[in-house]
Amino acid sequence: MAMNSKGLQQIIIVALVAGLAACGGGGGGSPQDPLVDSFHIAYVKRPFPLRETELPNDIIQPDVRDPLLFYPKSDLYIRDHASAQAPPRNITLAATGGEGDVKDVDVSYDGKKLLFALKKPDIEGRQPEEQPTWNIWEYNIETDTLRKIIEQDIFSEEGQDIAPAYLPDGRIIFSSSRQYGSKETLTNEAKPRYTSLVDQEQQHAMMLHVMNDDGTDIRQITFAPVIDMDPYVRGDGKVIFTRWDRFSGSDAVNIYSINPDGTDLQLLYGAHSHDTRPNGSTIQYSQVREYPDGRVLTILRPFTDSFAGGDIVLIDTDKFADYGKPTKDNPGLAGTGQVSLTGEGASASETPTLGGRYISVFPLWDGSNRSLVSWTPCRMLENDLPVPCTEAGLANSDVVEAVPIYNLYIYDHAQQTKLPIFLPETGKAVTDVVAAQPRTYPVDLDDTVESSTEKTGILHIRSVYDFDGGFNSRGADVTMTGPENPIREFLQKTEPDDRNARFLRLIKNFVRPDRDHFSIPNLANRGGDLVEIIGYAPIEPDGSVKVRVPLMCPSVFRLSIKTVGVSMNDVTCHGCRYARVKRWNVMVATITTVIRPMDGGMLLLQSTPARTKAGSSPVRGAVCWPNTVRPWPRRGHGSVVRMKIVKV
Repeated sequence: MAMNSKGLQQIIIVALVAGLAACGGGGGGSPQDPLVDSFHIAYVKRPFPLRETELPNDIIQPDVRDPLLFYPKSDLYIRDHASAQAPPRNITLAATGGEGDVKDVDVSYDGKKLLFALKKPDIEGRQPEEQPTWNIWEYNIETDTLRKIIEQDIFSEEGQDIAPAYLPDGRIIFSSSRQYGSKETLTNEAKPRYTSLVDQEQQHAMMLHVMNDDGTDIRQITFAPVIDMDPYVRGDGKVIFTRWDRFSGSDAVNIYSINPDGTDLQLLYGAHSHDTRPNGSTIQYSQVREYPDGRVLTILRPFTDSFAGGDIVLIDTDKFADYGKPTKDNPGLAGTGQVSLTGEGASASETPTLGGRYISVFPLWDGSNRSLVSWTPCRMLENDLPVPCTEAGLANSDVVEAVPIYNLYIYDHAQQTKLPIFLPETGKAVTDVVAAQPRTYPVDLDDTVESSTEKTGILHIRSVYDFDGGFNSRGADVTMTGPENPIREFLQKTEPDDRNARFLRLIKNFVRPDRDHFSIPNLANRGGDLVEIIGYAPIEPDGSVKVRVPLMCPSVFRLSIKTVGVSMNDVTCHGCRYARVKRWNVMVATITTVIRPMDGGMLLLQSTPARTKAGSSPVRGAVCWPNTVRPWPRRGHGSVVRMKIVKV
């Protein structure tokens, strides 16, 4: 029964839920459907935590930037099929005792296993650092067995592990505060080993890691001091995920992609798409998955104050890098590349709408253009009681949104109808819905990192005077006569000493340690937005640079003059694990490096002066400035400070 009116559709759905209640709780329900009766469904049932006031509507609002928020009394449930007739089974009660929390549910490609993050309840009397952490668990549907992936507590409690997903080769990718690779880098830089914080925040950074299905061979594959969340393997084998970017003043959740071995990390979509909703609200991207047609499925929502809900959208990341901005391979392509699966009727902002909110979505891989969704109708408070929203009520500036009743539905996107599977439960929200439905395995991308014993890569810029495909003199005073080959003309008319671009500066974001455990006396009065200077490399007379750089920590290269950036068409990075490619109008490129101590702790980059080809730039090392920081270049010039980290 397709409905054109969102308000009418909501009334009919609420009436249908009431009809289920009249049938006697779980006894009534959805009609038989062979497409959904042949596989299990799973979901988390959780309360919204109340603030200390314990007022009915005064809940702790979830924040997408805080993926470690703990909801006590949450558990994972499974049903034999998507119907009210199938009784629910609590499959995590033995681990949580009914007092823990479960989230980030994934399902294996054969539909036989569930993977999720679980946290046991806090232990009274213990210090915060002694409390249980988030761990990765697996449930085998066929054998009805539950196991913790990293079995021994001494190892499982070394970090917060969340957002697991299966890789096609059986390994697991997940987000974690373990930061094994980053801590090894600190050791190699003669610094104390500490857990990196998010830039300007007292919050541990969460980075992507991979491990075997028995918890062994844990390897870190992303290294930026940010929050990486919700990894998902697409059909082509690449991993998409969301990242809360906080580098150099950024504050947004964007969509990234990466290979499972840590290579080819790219900003995939969204850096300039956060203010594109019709009502002008600022949105973030969360819970990315792949839709059966290859597009990216995500929930748009604000950081907080939306009861963790938002609108479901599909994004064509193959053709668009941002809302309305095609990739370089699709110039002039019409459209926005982003479409709402709800007709933009659901709210993606702090303000409620008649379309309600979605907190979870899982597409069905059966060709039916349907999804499992967790949705709440819009409700507002009248005389402290929740009632269905009305246009008149929402027009009132003093309207207060009631606590949602997120429940499970089968959503037909073509018909824009929702079929409730079972009754909502007062005070509980259904989230993290999945269908244990077999689907095609993704491509298993070869791991290219282990095959190389070289711990450095070569960054090669063919010309610093080619700025995003156009000539840039870098401030040199010269008159150009023809557009055919401006770089050659520029080099012929100027002497090397007259050219402003003289050195390439390699920098990386300075990651502050936890102030409760470490202090930095000579930086005590300096705010955030600092960078460490890794080193400098000379620019050759023809404008090219080829420098050997180590691997495995995020760094940025910039010219040592005011203009910044070069065209990615003129940059190659052999052996680098991260090249930040803005697929339209690249301004800076980023590589992944690690510094190794040499000569009593001094930091040096390896140097190979021999030329690789006749007439090409020599591969040079960089003159390093160990443990040296300065303000981020966009803030202007500032003093350079030597840094020393002291353990408290």
